[in-house]
Amino acid sequence: MTGDAEYVLATIPKRYGLDRSRIARPEVFERAVNTTLVLMPAPAVVDEVVALGALTGARDEWGVVLALLRLLPVLAGKRAAFAEQQAEAARWCQVDRALRRGETNKALVARGDLSKFEAVEQLEAEFSDDPDLLALATAALTGGQRE
Repeated sequence: MTGDAEYVLATIPKRYGLDRSRIARPEVFERAVNTTLVLMPAPAVVDEVVALGALTGARDEWGVVLALLRLLPVLAGKRAAFAEQQAEAARWCQVDRALRRGETNKALVARGDLSKFEAVEQLEAEFSDDPDLLALATAALTGGQRE
């Protein structure tokens, strides 16, 4: 048993007030702990299990803890998928902003409020940290024509 698994198996009983010797199948429990430890550090495993709920009224408290441990990888996968979706949505917002900014500068150039040089300079300043967004904004400004 690794030090992290031992930490989890020592800390969970303390947090819940359980007797560790009452684990029905320690090898199954240890497997569940090790599977979860692949996804998160030991203190987070303990905190997540405890955060999922109390054991009040449970007939098999260790069985409930085992079920909670088995639930953690599922929850971690859902969190990762959600974070990925959020990152993608944020990127599309950035793309939209770059395109709108390029189109706005194109309209300002067409009205004579900005020179094409000034418009490009503004885009370069605003999107200097992301060459892809700069390319999109510039394409919106120039209508896809290279300068």
